[in-house]
Amino acid sequence: MMGYQAADSEAVRYAASNALARSTAQTQLAALRQQLLRTAQIDINRGLLDQPLQTLDAK
Repeated sequence: MMGYQAADSEAVRYAASNALARSTAQTQLAALRQQLLRTAQIDINRGLLDQPLQTLDAK
């Protein structure tokens, strides 16, 4: 018997609850991101689109 833990062991419970928590957090984060993108108001200054990008190095 090599590399196996009892199904009712603390290590298995910890790994399972950790995996479940990560999955739940990823789902919640994706939903929040979609909601924020849907409700965001993004205004683009079209006059700046045709100008070259000015960086801090150019100053």
